[in-house]
Amino acid sequence: RSEYTEEEFKQYLQSLAVMGFLPKDLDLEKLLIDLLGEQMAAFYDPKKGELFTFETFDLSRLSDQMIYAHEVTHALQDQNFDLKNNTPILKKDNDDRVMSAKALIEGDATLLMNIYLMGNFDPVKFFSQDLFYMLGQPVEKLASAPAYLRESLLFAYQQGQAFCGRLFDEGGFPKVDEAFKNLPESTEQILHPEKYLEKNDPPIEVSWPPLPVQGWEKIGDNVAGELGIRLLLAGELSPAQANQAAEGWGGDRYQVYSTGPGKHAIVWWSRWDTEKDAREFFKAYTSFYVKRNGLLPVDQSGENNAVLLTCGGRQQSFMLKEKSVLILDVPASKDAEALLNFLWPKQPVK
Repeated sequence: RSEYTEEEFKQYLQSLAVMGFLPKDLDLEKLLIDLLGEQMAAFYDPKKGELFTFETFDLSRLSDQMIYAHEVTHALQDQNFDLKNNTPILKKDNDDRVMSAKALIEGDATLLMNIYLMGNFDPVKFFSQDLFYMLGQPVEKLASAPAYLRESLLFAYQQGQAFCGRLFDEGGFPKVDEAFKNLPESTEQILHPEKYLEKNDPPIEVSWPPLPVQGWEKIGDNVAGELGIRLLLAGELSPAQANQAAEGWGGDRYQVYSTGPGKHAIVWWSRWDTEKDAREFFKAYTSFYVKRNGLLPVDQSGENNAVLLTCGGRQQSFMLKEKSVLILDVPASKDAEALLNFLWPKQPVK
């Protein structure tokens, strides 16, 4: 949060809400403070190079020893790899890249923490002391947090550990350390470690020239990635449907604009590994949008490559061409037509 100005943070939240990742009017700053107060017993600050613990921290407990091992690992990561300057954790226009770096950072520390547990496990002490302490820790704030926020936070630890575990199996901690010099580039590579290890599926960078619009203020410019698409679609579809639709992600970028008081527009372009992957996302996003907005189902039994809707006083255009999907949610049909004429003939990949 401290890396954003107050206005930047406000616009970031607005863009996430407009995209559907977070509820509107969410006080994210307060929620994050509540979550940290509930979930954290210690933390390492890479900007200060200092490790902090709360007053209740007690190294006689195995649980707190594990947390300490986790945070000391972060300090060692920073000393050896300079987390602030050599990772994209402060990047503001690619959440997917940030999440992939955080998954490596937290996954490495979580893996070591669990190795420490296995080497120092005392069943008598654990079941007589540590278990009751751990079961008594509050989880209400985390459990009630919006799914996108909760699952994004858990992703870094759970999927991050699985990713680092795969690297560890390949070559121990030297293989994990090597990843800090050759960082994963997407959450897709975290979810599918073989794509990282084989180095044959780098993310496609998607971009386009400034849009020919008047009076629109850009408030969001970001990348959803495979994880973000999974979590978005899972808000209305089953986890299996969401995961299937997000798999095969090649690259994406979305831009969110303020078009007037309380009014917004979305331009979202995604690229997919195959035409089949693109069609699966096209159909899944259409189903997601229809369900979220209480619209009548759209017939997707054929090979339709365009869906045009009118919802909330805006025009929605979902377009499919080969391995690309373009999502437009704009104030009027004339805006959609102008943007389609401007964007569709062009290839938005550098």
